[in-house]
Amino acid sequence: MKDLLEKPGIKFGCWLKEKRQSRRINARQFGGMIGLTPAEYAEVECGIVHWIKLRQELLIVTSLNSDYNEEAEFKHLLDNARAAKPLRFGDVFTRDQLRPMRLCHDQNVQLTMETSEKILDAVFTELELT
Repeated sequence: MKDLLEKPGIKFGCWLKEKRQSRRINARQFGGMIGLTPAEYAEVECGIVHWIKLRQELLIVTSLNSDYNEEAEFKHLLDNARAAKPLRFGDVFTRDQLRPMRLCHDQNVQLTMETSEKILDAVFTELELT
């Protein structure tokens, strides 16, 4: 876990989350303010920065009402996160964290462990970004 916290993307996500929370803005609202879906913004706070484009950079600084020092720190952390090897979904989450807790479908039939593993395989399959 300590190694994960040293990754530039994670440092950036933690910094952004702390700044957002200090302004008392919830994550869903903040994501909307900067033009990201709740899922995209959740990934940003986990350290996955490919969602942050120039538009989001400008909107983050504006939405946080950042001063010069915060803006410089933001830019530095973002630049470091972008320069580092990109985090993958599997770098941030483990299969155990996302394992289905209850394996039932809509007709109240218990799903098998094999089905559970197939679900996890699908969740952890790398997506190609366009």
